[in-house]
Amino acid sequence: MKIINQQISALIADYYRKKRKYLEALLKESDIVPSTLGSCCQNGIWTSRNPFPCCILDEASLCSSIEVFVLCLEVLYFGISKIILIGDPKQLPLTASSKFAAKCGSDRSMMEQFHEYFAKDDIHVD
Repeated sequence: MKIINQQISALIADYYRKKRKYLEALLKESDIVPSTLGSCCQNGIWTSRNPFPCCILDEASLCSSIEVFVLCLEVLYFGISKIILIGDPKQLPLTASSKFAAKCGSDRSMMEQFHEYFAKDDIHVD
């Protein structure tokens, strides 16, 4: 049984090594890379190639202000100069919130805050 477990462990390690190499090769050749917010910071997307010219975050209404801020720091660190947030707070609201977040004013998504700010009647363009 010990030998079988060792073989399984070796196969799993080999799988992840090959997966990583494939991902790196794919990223080097790609102009557009779709990703979730969580996986884009975990899978080494930023370090696998030259800087992307732009980061587009879909479903941004699921992200708290803090998550968007952290993403902005990530993309700026790796030389990405533009970030586009896409989301509809009425379709998909922020999923995770707590009493502490509400107390700190972080219980609403960045998209909800943008929508509220830019929907004010007192904003006029002359």
